[in-house]
Amino acid sequence: MTEKKRPEVILYMLESLDGRATGNCFKVKESEVAVFEYFQREKLYNIDGFITGNTTCKYFFKPDEKIDLTSFKDSKVNREDFVSPHKNDIKVFNFCIDRKGTLPFKKPNEICFKDYGRIIESHNVEILTDLAKDDYIAYLKSIGVSYIFAGKEQIDLKLMLQKIKELFGVKKLLLEGGPTINASFVDEDLVDGIVLYKCAVSSDGMAKTALGDSKKMLRCSLVKHELLKDNLTLVLEYKVNH
Repeated sequence: MTEKKRPEVILYMLESLDGRATGNCFKVKESEVAVFEYFQREKLYNIDGFITGNTTCKYFFKPDEKIDLTSFKDSKVNREDFVSPHKNDIKVFNFCIDRKGTLPFKKPNEICFKDYGRIIESHNVEILTDLAKDDYIAYLKSIGVSYIFAGKEQIDLKLMLQKIKELFGVKKLLLEGGPTINASFVDEDLVDGIVLYKCAVSSDGMAKTALGDSKKMLRCSLVKHELLKDNLTLVLEYKVNH
């Protein structure tokens, strides 16, 4: 069997009773165990990294948090991928799709979502397009945050995944994006498995589905199911039949 040129991608999501992945349904008592276990149990899947979109990544930071790029305003950089020398004990990567380059990272390694129960420290990697400005790219390099380019204006997901495997040695990723990112991966047939934490509460009606506006029909096989200790949350694991 020919080895894939990309990592295995597992769609890893919290979902309400009515199949929604956003909204206030994850901020109520009935969802507390689901949210905590969602982050605690990531390590059970023997992953090499997470991948999220810009909107999800913004939850790492304060609402109005910004970075001062004044000292980098005259920077001219080569549009080449940069892999920062990261600590040997950091085995997990946090890949953030940020095509224009806006996320206010302050350091290369951290535990994102620590307050929610995540215990894994990760090395931050920005996924950029040519829309990212030179001053921002120079700033990332100065603080040791890795970055790769994967497209002119839109992210080329297949190129991105190929680079993630080649440059960082990643074999397995948890896709923890929002509905838009999830739909893009599904439509390009880049999802190999799905793990859903099904919460015992419906959404507020304005929330979006876990797969967003995906146009592709997924055919899956259920490989495992588990009721969590709260007797409210069902964890469903599927294999995607390509």
